[in-house]
Amino acid sequence: MHGMAEATSGAPGAARQARIVALSGPVGAGKSTLARALAASYGAVHLRTLDLLRDHASQHGTALLLDRRALQEYGDQLDLETGAGG
Repeated sequence: MHGMAEATSGAPGAARQARIVALSGPVGAGKSTLARALAASYGAVHLRTLDLLRDHASQHGTALLLDRRALQEYGDQLDLETGAGG
């Protein structure tokens, strides 16, 4: 889950309206580059999945795996446990 939150319309005096934009794709597809550009353009917050996984692992006393395949499997397992996998 890559996303951005709290983007505004940019119009003076416009009410702040929360939006979530999720980007997905294979490693090296340019998701982070696009997310940084969108965040800068819309004044949004860029949240990275890796950061969320690190926080989760830290809170649960789990060592975060550095191997990309193992990290993907960890994320897939979290999806299954939380029902976020569809």
